[in-house]
Amino acid sequence: MASAYRGGYSISRQEATHFLTATVVDWIELFIRPQLADVVVESLRYCIAQKGLEVHGWCLMPNHLHLLCTQPEGRLSDVLRDFKRHTATTILNFLSTNQVHESRKRWLMQRLELAAMPKAQNHKVWQAGNHAIECSERYMVDQRLAYIHDNPVKAGFVYEPHHYRYSSAVDYNGGQGLLPLVLL
Repeated sequence: MASAYRGGYSISRQEATHFLTATVVDWIELFIRPQLADVVVESLRYCIAQKGLEVHGWCLMPNHLHLLCTQPEGRLSDVLRDFKRHTATTILNFLSTNQVHESRKRWLMQRLELAAMPKAQNHKVWQAGNHAIECSERYMVDQRLAYIHDNPVKAGFVYEPHHYRYSSAVDYNGGQGLLPLVLL
């Protein structure tokens, strides 16, 4: 059972399937830039290939990521911590070294710096916690997958879930998405 923890939910059974939400600080829409969305996709690919993460469903929205995943070996919370640390570092490096509209860049960096206060770190990209909900029953898995895949439709980005690029809906519709999945 999940319990309240730093604005999220703790992961008590590390090997169980979980529905997770990772949110950008202040709900900043970082992932409207394909380059930053691709950072998340590439990092998830790495976690799948090198850390044994099994992704069953996912959707990257402009300011948050939903995952339905399992970590059969190791600790899911460790993989998530490393994923968030790596993506945050890569995103901050991109923002500081690439051509981003100067006023937007300054605003983003100020918001990310403000979110890090009063901590010792310079900038913060992700909110603390992962809003982890264990999915121990099949109906919970089905419910969370539907929620994940309907997210871009409800946001008005697409008419059909499988038309959204940064989602596993295409995989569940018979196509090939951006990530290698373990379908349920």
